[in-house]
Amino acid sequence: MVCPICGEYSHFIFTKFDHKIFECSDCAHQYVQESPPTSDCADDNRGKILPDKILRDRAGWYTKLLTKYMQPGRVLYFDETMKTAAFENIASVEKFDLVAMIQVLPHFHDMESALSAAANATTENGYWLVEICNRNSWTARLLGRRWQEYSPPSVVRWFAPYDLNLVAARFGFAPVAAGRPKFWVKGEHAKSLLRQKLSAKSALGKALSKVVGIIPNKLWLPYPSEDLHWALFQKVRPVQSATVPWRTNSESQVRAAE
Repeated sequence: MVCPICGEYSHFIFTKFDHKIFECSDCAHQYVQESPPTSDCADDNRGKILPDKILRDRAGWYTKLLTKYMQPGRVLYFDETMKTAAFENIASVEKFDLVAMIQVLPHFHDMESALSAAANATTENGYWLVEICNRNSWTARLLGRRWQEYSPPSVVRWFAPYDLNLVAARFGFAPVAAGRPKFWVKGEHAKSLLRQKLSAKSALGKALSKVVGIIPNKLWLPYPSEDLHWALFQKVRPVQSATVPWRTNSESQVRAAE
């Protein structure tokens, strides 16, 4: 198997929900062996869908964050509740100062077409705001293949900061800033999210789920975002053809930006 990010050899690591998952031997990007039809992704319910209130709070937090890096402008916003096909089939002549992709990259079956469309829709010197679940987080490492993000066919690829920077560079975008989102949610929403992250099949997961249940519903708590990663990229050159994976010339700079 050839890595869709860097073009290097990939090896099989495990099977989840009858889908073989491979990992690149070089950039460590993980992905399913064959992407199922987009309709499968749209109809599958294994991926997490966040309550509207959390999505609004997240958008508000990012709005405040972006004021540090850019002036107000036109925004094309996609989040994890939207069907993948809506983004992969972009055919618009409109330009946006910011394309926000919140938890959508892992769902793209045709990533090349989707990100080419996103790059073409971004103004000169415009920005991408991307949020992913970080496969190198402590949560992902602790849970291993039980990590809730391993949920094909809804999720078909798994990123860390390094390969996220690689794929952005392929489409002409350089890293500006990155970090972990920090916002607050009510206890009832926090409990739902924590239970999604815990494995109900393990004794530890069942025990922790009971502990989580004592959280008061009305109590405001920090969003459990240990395995989330956001990154802001700026367009530095026109999009190039990406039909054949290629690496950036300055690999050390990409790793340094993590």
